[in-house]
Amino acid sequence: MGVARSSFWRGIGLIWSIDRIAYALGYYKVAEKRIPDLGVSFIATLILVLGSVVVVVWSHI
Repeated sequence: MGVARSSFWRGIGLIWSIDRIAYALGYYKVAEKRIPDLGVSFIATLILVLGSVVVVVWSHI
């Protein structure tokens, strides 16, 4: 994989990590603020999982 692609995946992982921290901080404050952070985290997780599946399948073709 090229450098550009690995930078993309690092970026998605960084977004996920930052969002999980924001979610945890919001969890202790206001319940209504949890939903937007959860949505961002869900999208980042979905991209990471699907990307992993594509890489595994692609490497076995």
